[in-house]
Parts: sequence; structure tokens; C-alpha cells
Amino acid sequence: MNNKDIYNAWKEQKHQVETSEDFTDEVMNQIRRYEQNKRKSLFDVQSLIELMSAHTLAKAGLILTGGVVGFIRVVLMFRMVLE
Repeated sequence: MNNKDIYNAWKEQKHQVETSEDFTDEVMNQIRRYEQNKRKSLFDVQSLIELMSAHTLAKAGLILTGGVVGFIRVVLMFRMVLE
């Protein structure tokens, strides 16, 4: 058998497969159930961003933390250079 005969045989076999009337509805329902049952990730970046943007103190704390970390990095860099 050449490739064309094999392909045509496969195509004929595929045409003989029967699906139920509500096959697509069943598949879509399974997809919806899967999406609803998916476990939320433990670290959700989107909710963290929403939390930070909604609270002024959280934004101030984040900026302060960044400033302190940046200052510590500069101090450590100067200390390494001067030694």
C-alpha cells in the first residue's frame, strides 16, 4: 500500500465513527466543570496587585521596603569597594 491508500483507508474509517447528538454540549460542560474545579494557586499575583493598589499603607510599605533594600545594597557595595 502506498501512502495515498493508507490515508484514504484512514479517512474512510474516520467517517464511520459515530458521535452522539449532544457530544459538543458534553465536552463544553466538562470544560466548564474543569475550570470551576481548578484549584486556585497559592500565590496569586493578580490579587496581590489588586491588594497593593487598593491600600495606601501597602503601597507606602512596599516603597519603603524597596528603599531600604536599595540603601543596603549601596552600603554593601561601597563597603566591598573600600576594603
